[in-house]
Amino acid sequence: MYHNCFLGIDDFIISTLLISTGAITNNVSTTKQDIEEFTAIDPITIDGNKDFEQQAKTNGWTLDGSRDGNQANPYVISNYIINNPISPISIQNTDVFLLSNNIITSSVDAAAGVDLHNVEHGRIANNTISGYSSGIRLEKSLYTIIEKNHISKSLYGIFVYNSEKYTISTNAVDFTALSGIRLQSSQLNVVRDNKLHKISTFSFDADGIRLYDSTNNTIIDNSIANREIGLNLIYSQYNEIHLNTIANTSVGMKITQSSDNNLISSNTITNSSDSGMTLIKIKNNLVVDNSISVGSNQEIILQSASAILLSYNIINNMTSFAIVVDSDSSNCNIIYYQFIDNNHNSTQAQSATKNNIFDFNYWNEWTAPDADGDGIVDQPYQINIIVADANPIVSPDRIPPH
Repeated sequence: MYHNCFLGIDDFIISTLLISTGAITNNVSTTKQDIEEFTAIDPITIDGNKDFEQQAKTNGWTLDGSRDGNQANPYVISNYIINNPISPISIQNTDVFLLSNNIITSSVDAAAGVDLHNVEHGRIANNTISGYSSGIRLEKSLYTIIEKNHISKSLYGIFVYNSEKYTISTNAVDFTALSGIRLQSSQLNVVRDNKLHKISTFSFDADGIRLYDSTNNTIIDNSIANREIGLNLIYSQYNEIHLNTIANTSVGMKITQSSDNNLISSNTITNSSDSGMTLIKIKNNLVVDNSISVGSNQEIILQSASAILLSYNIINNMTSFAIVVDSDSSNCNIIYYQFIDNNHNSTQAQSATKNNIFDFNYWNEWTAPDADGDGIVDQPYQINIIVADANPIVSPDRIPPH
């Protein structure tokens, strides 16, 4: 799938670059003094290690792109301003660079600010990029680190296609019209500790992080706010979604279209206007230890879902149902939940079929009597005529540890 040149990490570095198609007006956090220290250059296009070597000699890029045992000596491309709307940096078929500490801006939705194809062991760090169709685009690449970049006013912030074993971390992405970070047909990657805030005013399908046809990725500890959808999985399986914070969205998390066998755990979702979590046409997902609060509509919606285990989640202060299960969902288990002050203290859940199980949940308006002191309310919590929680728990502290 990729060329066989497996050097160590950081064999190329792109650092401190300003790429612009016009005046620098995109709210980048760079002072006039900082910009005066940059060098204006024409677009950089590199194809292969030999081409890289020649351009490095011409431009005086540091180090030599070689390796000595475990010590990488990447070419370093840094401290540049590029004033061009089309492909300001394009690098392919190489494994010897670092692109770092650059500023890349455009006044039009042009091509990618940084376009990488069939690269390995690269590092793109500390760049400021705005105004492109994709701030950074990575395709058919391996072992690449994308970190500490600020990307804004683009259609996509970071778009990764058909790539694997890379890390996207500690980037700030804002004012993007579509996805802040999109992984498509990619696997075995880590997306960690990124901040994805503020959609563009003309956005229509803006999500913080989108996985499409991607497997075995880890999405952890990201902060997502003011997006249409916080985290969106489509045709994506065996991913782990942990410890993300999602706020002020229409839908906090949406998992659809055969996105099976994912682990969704310890995420915090607040203030979603339509739903905190929507699960549609999926199976065998584990949804545990999530906290969902302060929403104006149903917070977990199951549609045509099967064999979903939802447990140890906390849902509170919803103006409507905390969880809604449709008639096409089956074999879903809702256990060890805390349902608190949802639906104006009317019935807190809705289920259209008895083919799913509610059991051992805490319902804050249903805590007595418990005559035998076993921690289980003596009467079932009735969701509707055909569905009930047979063993409602009297207090959250009676929910067993897991």
